[in-house]
Parts: sequence; structure tokens; C-alpha cells
Amino acid sequence: MADLLSPSQLGTILVDAVSPNPLYQQIYEGFRQAILSGQLPVGMRLPATRALAALWGISRSTVVLAFEHLSAEGYLEARRGSGTFICSSLPEPLLNVRHPRDQTQRAATRRAEPAQLSARGTQLWIHYQTKRKHVDLPVPFRPGVPAVGCFPTELWRRLSGRRWRQVTPEALARIDPMGYPPLREALAVYLRAARGVRCEPEQVILVSSSQHAITLLSQILLDPGDSVWIEDPGYPRAQAALTAAGMALVPVPVDGEGLDLQAGQSLDAAARLVYITPSHQYPLGVTMSLSRRLAVLEWAATQKAWILEDDYVSEYRYAGRPLTALQGLDTAGRVIYMGTFSKLFSPALRLSYLVIPPGLVDPFMAARSLIDRGPSFGDQATMADFIQEGYFSRHIRRMRTLYAERQEILKTALQATLSEYLEVQPCDAGLHILGWLQKGMNDAPLTTYLAEQGIMAPALSYFSMTQSGWSGLVLGFAGWDAPEIKQGVEKMARGIRCFARL
Repeated sequence: MADLLSPSQLGTILVDAVSPNPLYQQIYEGFRQAILSGQLPVGMRLPATRALAALWGISRSTVVLAFEHLSAEGYLEARRGSGTFICSSLPEPLLNVRHPRDQTQRAATRRAEPAQLSARGTQLWIHYQTKRKHVDLPVPFRPGVPAVGCFPTELWRRLSGRRWRQVTPEALARIDPMGYPPLREALAVYLRAARGVRCEPEQVILVSSSQHAITLLSQILLDPGDSVWIEDPGYPRAQAALTAAGMALVPVPVDGEGLDLQAGQSLDAAARLVYITPSHQYPLGVTMSLSRRLAVLEWAATQKAWILEDDYVSEYRYAGRPLTALQGLDTAGRVIYMGTFSKLFSPALRLSYLVIPPGLVDPFMAARSLIDRGPSFGDQATMADFIQEGYFSRHIRRMRTLYAERQEILKTALQATLSEYLEVQPCDAGLHILGWLQKGMNDAPLTTYLAEQGIMAPALSYFSMTQSGWSGLVLGFAGWDAPEIKQGVEKMARGIRCFARL
């Protein structure tokens, strides 16, 4: 007869009545771990369930339930008239399972060994290490972060709750691959009035982010290896998304009028798409001139190329009216317009949109039906109500005033504290300002040094693919109030002065 386990051998199987885990689950997991680690040898006979129940002071039915789970998964076997035994046919690898290391050590190992990546995966890993590692800290002065504390949480909760109380089974069952129709209608009305975009609701597509939009466009309009013009310096996430899609990026310099069209033509005249931020170039902040806009539209029409217009923070212009979108000037149907709610409200709200030419509606609808669907119904429906009931326009007006004040606070603090190191570039739009470093200061190591001091001040050179002599700091102001901005500038000043003495 097989040896009978003694109570002392079950000492590590603990049953805690106050634990949130059910008692049978605790017994199951305790036996399973003891068997896999070799603490309980195979073939051993277990005490009767009644005896174990008495040992732990619980009901016998709880022990029986745990044993049934263990038997169903092959850890225990019941022999008629003999009792319950640890299964003797456990696979050999299971008998030598190593104890898992703690989560911190395992996470560190994963970070240190990004092996077996594809060529594109390797490029993305390198891109993050060189351009994003010191740009994602949620501290001043990370650019692109809105005033999340001003998000209308209570209003959003109320609108969302009302939507879910009124939802019908038909609304939950019917999924439009292009996005929630009422939100598409509301966006079309808003974009026609506020941005001069020429569109109908059918042309609007809801996506989760700008990166999602770029990936979708690449899948439908481009082939791996196609040439894509991209502003230099420019938006790193757009660079990463296009790289991940397999595109051949052609960095085109930006001057005082925006993207240099002649430079692009000399670099690669056969590009299939150009990504631009004409209303407020990211990160330099320049506005594309009318003559340059008309020229790039003519080039795209002649070359049958696409223009992706990223209009990411066009609502936040602090002097004069917002400029008309490039898409509103397009007569050849070559411009694809892109916008996002993430920078207007919160990065946690994953909701963006595209406006595509009429000729692309059917192909995009077919592709969306096959490869992915839109964002959550709840967020789309709530945003539709938020726009249609006038809350969106009021929020934008409120934030425009607040951001203008915060920009002025940052500029004043920088000029008073760091004028010998930084020249602040005037800017009447967007969520960041640009500070040019004095000659001889290298922005990349300075950014790394400041990040170690708890200050997020991305190097302008991070945004460039050519590293053509840019040296400055891109400083966001929207996400922090006046005391945080002033304290951040003082902390940054101390860091820059220490760095200059190194």
C-alpha cells in the first residue's frame, strides 16, 4: 500500500478564512503548487477528505470540491476502495517546474532581452530607445499633454450613464465598420463650420488614435517599400507608425513656410504619400503658407499621390481665427484629413477620426469590415451627445483661454530665469513652445540629464530623422497649472546650469 501523507507534509497548504479567494480555490492552488514543486511526491495517498476538513476547520464539501478540480486536471486520482492518490503519471517536465522569479526580475529580463524581433520590430525598438524613452514621463514639460484635470468628468459620466440606460439590443448588435453614425454626422457638421473641411458623414471614419489611422491608411493605400515624405523635424509617432507599416520614409526639411516641396521633389519625386501638419507644424510651430499649400496640392494631383493632413490641435489658436484646413482647398480628392480627441480631452480617451475622399469610402468600408472595427460604442455615443448638445464647443473655448494663460506663464518664467541659455520662439497656437539652446549646447544629452532630475524637456533633435543641427527643447505647458509651471522652470534652470558646468 502507498505511503499515507502526514499532516506535517501539508503544512504549506494554508487555508485562510478571511482571504477573498474561495476556500476550495486556496486548497486547489496549494495542492497544485506542492505537487508541481515536488513537495508532495507522486503516488502518495492523501488523508481522507473528512480528516482534512477537520484539520483546517472547514466543511468536508469544500475539500471534496477542491479534490474534484485536481482530479479533473490530472493531479489526483481516486482508486475505488483505496482512497485518493497523487497521480503517478504526471509529465516529467511538470515535476521539475522552477519556482517563478519575482515580477520585477522577470520584467527586467524581458526588457533586457528583446530577441527574435522582425526587422520592423527592431526598428521600432531602436526608435523608442533613441526618441521616446525620455519623452514619455508624465511630468512637466512633456508636450502634447492636455489639462486632464479639467476634463468634464461628472458631465461625461452623466452623458455616458444616460446613453447606457437608453441603449437598445439593436444598437449593441449593429456595428458600423466606419464608426457610430450619429458621431460621424456631428463631426461632419463641426468640421465644416470650424475647419472649412468639405465632407459628408459617409466620409468620416472613427479610429482609436492617429497611429491607428496611419496604420489603416498604409494597409489600404500603400505597399511595403513605398516612399512617403515626412516632415523633418516631425512627429515621432507618425515616423514610428509608418516605419512599422514598412514604408520607406523620406525626411523632407521644413522652413519658415512649412514643408519644402522642392526639397522633397529632389529627394524622391515619386513618393506615394506626404504626411504634413500644415496648420501648426509639429514641433517647429510654423504655419504652411498659402502658396506652399497650393503647390503641394498641385503636386499631389499631378503625381496621383496622397496627402495626410494631421490637424492635431487646430482648435487651440490664441491669436486670430483658426486657419482653414488644407483639405478645404483640395479639388482633386487627394487629401485625407486626420484629427484626434485625445489631445483635446485626455490621452485615455482613445478616439480619433479620418475624413477620406468620396472615392475611398467603399474600399475603406470593406477593409474595416475585414481587418478591424471602430472604438468602443460607449465612448462614441457619449462623444456624439457631447458635441450635439453644445458641450464640446464650450469646452474648447474654456481650454483655449486657459492654455493661452499657461503659455504666457511659461514664456515669462523662461525669459526671467533661463534667458542666457534659451531663446523662446514666439508661438500663437498649439500645446507647446520651442526654446532654442545657445550655441554649443547639445540638446540630446541635456534632455537625458534633465529626465534624471525629474524634468521632461524633449530634445528638438529627437524629432529629426537627419540630425541636421537642430538644438532646442520642446516644452509643453497645457497639462500643468501656474505653480507647477513655475516650480518646473526653477527645477529645469538648476538642471541646465549644472549641466552647463559639466
